[in-house]
Amino acid sequence: MSTILIIFCVLAAITLATAFLAIFSRNPIHSALYLVICFFSIAGHYLLLNSQFLAIVHVIVYSGAIMILFLFTIMLMNLNKENEVHKPRITRLGAIVSFGLICVVLILVFINSKPIVGEYITTGEDYQSIKVFGLFFHFGVTLPLFLWFKTRRNPYRFMAHMSDALLTAFSTASSSATLPVTMESAEKKAKISRKSIDFVLPLGA
Repeated sequence: MSTILIIFCVLAAITLATAFLAIFSRNPIHSALYLVICFFSIAGHYLLLNSQFLAIVHVIVYSGAIMILFLFTIMLMNLNKENEVHKPRITRLGAIVSFGLICVVLILVFINSKPIVGEYITTGEDYQSIKVFGLFFHFGVTLPLFLWFKTRRNPYRFMAHMSDALLTAFSTASSSATLPVTMESAEKKAKISRKSIDFVLPLGA
């Protein structure tokens, strides 16, 4: 097994594990930190694909700006309890060592990656249909299954409740312009709590 393949398997495992931990963790601070690690591991995948610019932009935009916004919002909500027990030193030390190892792996991948020399050869294969199939599968199967598994709600009835927001989003191509309609539909039709709406939707837009 080549070194690149081993690094890919390690990064893939980290990405999947931290993504699931970010979703299922009950502590919002922990979820945000897991998401940061997930973003860094995705940047490692970009480096494996010789896309150094995308990796740097991904780290700056997502791991930097967006996660700072997440953490700032969480701190404003004051979700941390005053009587919460501090983590032991061994846990904090393990987190620091893990973060350091991920940084070392990303740096090594960045140093050892080589640019592709030569022209791209057109094979004539139809890859666009695979992309379209993936989008429809994600929208029609993956997201509804996740909604049902997490909330036990009918996903297609939920989509019907959010139809006004979906139509506005497709017609304007702007999540910010759709935000008022999305918040109204989520609260009045989908019956989502106002606290969740005020926290999630503005960040997503």
